[in-house]
Amino acid sequence: MDVGFVNDPAASKDSRCHWSQILVPGELKSNRSADKASESWLDLGRYAREVLAAQDTRRFVLGFTICGSLMRVWAFDRLGGIASEQFDLNADGLRFVYTILGFLWMNDEQLGFDPTIITTTNKERFVEVKRNGSTERIIIDKVMQRAPCIAGRATTCWKAHLEG
Repeated sequence: MDVGFVNDPAASKDSRCHWSQILVPGELKSNRSADKASESWLDLGRYAREVLAAQDTRRFVLGFTICGSLMRVWAFDRLGGIASEQFDLNADGLRFVYTILGFLWMNDEQLGFDPTIITTTNKERFVEVKRNGSTERIIIDKVMQRAPCIAGRATTCWKAHLEG
């Protein structure tokens, strides 16, 4: 991955981040002609697949490609990927700034994380379910199986138990 946004505050320009830390992947190409399926698009799709496989609470992944001065914004979910129209960074610099700020200001749900799975500060994850008028908490212990693909059912199996 060439560039992206990560959830590691200690990351620097030379850091190597795991796919589980990637919030928004990006692909950079120096040539405008690389803005096509056989080059930057496939690379970004592979990155999105890695993010979906590594982050079991991800429902979709946003990303971007910059080829020369041409930028596209992408969304990948379990049906595949879709891109915006390309725009020229040199001709529309403000749009570029708004796009980057948009990624930076997004909350977890807007970035594609499942809002029904809650993570505590000590990394415990749970789901709250209302049943018979009361709320029950199901603690997620670990991932047992995760589908490592973009297009598919997105089946994820967790080992979990009822709190208490």
